[in-house]
Amino acid sequence: MQRPSLLDQRAGFCHTRRMSRKRETLLRGLAFALFTEYSEVSRGFDRFEPVRVSF
Repeated sequence: MQRPSLLDQRAGFCHTRRMSRKRETLLRGLAFALFTEYSEVSRGFDRFEPVRVSF
C-alpha cells in the first residue's frame, strides 16, 4: 500500500479538522506567547542575578 505524501496527509488533516483549526491556531499563539514571556522573564532573572523572586 502506497503511503500518502505529507502534503496529502496535511490536506486531509486540515479538511477533517477545519472547525477546530481556528481554536488550534489560538492555542498555538497562546502557547508561543507564554513561552516567549517565560523566556523573557528567565532572561531578566539572569540579567538581575541578585534579585530573587520566589513563586
